[in-house]
Amino acid sequence: MRVDLSENELRVARMVAVERQLYGRKRYEDKKKMDDGFQADVDGMVGEMCFGKLFNYYVDFGLGKKKEDFVSRKGETIDVKSTRYKTGRLTATLEKIKDPCDIYVLMVVDDHGGWYKGFVRKEELFQEENIKDLGRGAGYVYEIR
Repeated sequence: MRVDLSENELRVARMVAVERQLYGRKRYEDKKKMDDGFQADVDGMVGEMCFGKLFNYYVDFGLGKKKEDFVSRKGETIDVKSTRYKTGRLTATLEKIKDPCDIYVLMVVDDHGGWYKGFVRKEELFQEENIKDLGRGAGYVYEIR
């Protein structure tokens, strides 16, 4: 399903990305966590806003570290993952298994909004056969069809 954001919504996504970058620079001693930069923060915010708009969830614009992006009406935690690759796969770091969300969502974003590609539950994502290295170190990789 496709979701487009208005110009004002896209402006908010960029503003929140700037704030998250500034907050992250102050907070993280390890600057390697910041190497994806501003565009990754914008894409993540666009993905969250598209998901929220599609499923009628309020987006948390907070700057603090949190494991989930949303909590479902049933109380399940949801982590929205965003990519610009149309054939993108859902990825999660190996550390996520220590404190996982219940559901992981994949959004493919562009400059105007994004496509909801689907979701996977933690039990299905965090399996040994899903550990792969896509060039940035080992992590969980899941193909949503």
